[in-house]
Amino acid sequence: MMIGAFNPLLSYAQNKYLNVQLDGVKYDSLFIFYSKKGMSDRLKIAGEKKDNVFRFTIPDSVHSSLPYFMLTPRSFNNENYTNCITNFLYINSTDTSVVAMFNFENDEQILHAKYLDSIVHEKELFSIRINSKDSFVYGRTEIERFVLVDPISPDTKIRLSEPSYCSFWKKKDLSTYNELLEYYSSLSLKNPNSRYLITNVSSGLNKFKTRADVMRVFNNFSESNKESIWGQKIKKYLAITHFENILLPNGMTRKMEPIIQDSSKFNLIAFSASWCGPCHRQIPLLKEVYKDLKGKLDITYISLDEKETINNWKELMKKEQIPWRSLLAANDLKAITDRYFVKDIPHLTLVHPNGEMEVMDLSVDKERLYSIVRKNQ
Repeated sequence: MMIGAFNPLLSYAQNKYLNVQLDGVKYDSLFIFYSKKGMSDRLKIAGEKKDNVFRFTIPDSVHSSLPYFMLTPRSFNNENYTNCITNFLYINSTDTSVVAMFNFENDEQILHAKYLDSIVHEKELFSIRINSKDSFVYGRTEIERFVLVDPISPDTKIRLSEPSYCSFWKKKDLSTYNELLEYYSSLSLKNPNSRYLITNVSSGLNKFKTRADVMRVFNNFSESNKESIWGQKIKKYLAITHFENILLPNGMTRKMEPIIQDSSKFNLIAFSASWCGPCHRQIPLLKEVYKDLKGKLDITYISLDEKETINNWKELMKKEQIPWRSLLAANDLKAITDRYFVKDIPHLTLVHPNGEMEVMDLSVDKERLYSIVRKNQ
């Protein structure tokens, strides 16, 4: 068993169990696998095989902290860069859904499926460790497909029906943010004990526009879910009501400066990076906002580039002739992204003169941003 990104001080006293039966295929081994950052930050637990059932013993610390897991019959091959994953189909009279991830639910859990076929994807991009550094390589992914056998667990049913919960992606009958928020709230109300739902809220906090919106969904969960590690993360997020104005080095002068220099104005904090394509495509919109709201709103970039790519960031600033300030998070990248709950970029936070803040998406919130700033000036 290899464990990464988990607290070894947590108690291993109480084990949980997962039994996986896969009909129609004979594997010599099967692993529970969780990867946080490509192949370099992972957890892997081998199952004990008896007949055609693999039984996994899960330490309580892993059971209580793992957001999801996947199943694989063999490890990533570092020689020919081949990855093997499993996909599970659920077929009913009206639809076919696919799931690759599961989460723990009970002390004793059963997963039963039948082999369907295999698919190979060539020229897949992987992040692996080479000479103690994260590197990108091209390889292949082998996908072993199975059909789930009833009964399936309640959380698996929810995951199958709502694979994008709290992503705020448009659905067939739900196109606006408020409609999706109402829908997400109704799901947490109907399924207060769902680990899948609360882990998605926890990982998607930056998708919500306001903390009040997060609270609307979070309040529906059971007390046990609220006290889980994901519930604690959400509580921590909700407790921060005002922007923490720390010092960061200026990208050009390297002098330490507060993120917000003029708190009497609205401030738009833009988390970005030199390697982020969507961030580059956002630049024209930011320039338009800067021009239209100049004097009323300050824009500040926070670069999430690592030290090795800071020069790339500087070159981008010069090439694009960026007129607003640029600060660097490279000295403490993880602490900055954790502090401001930045999961992906581009990420924009609007800070009001009173210190309150809300997430902005210029592709849909531009007019709302103009209205907020102009109304309060």
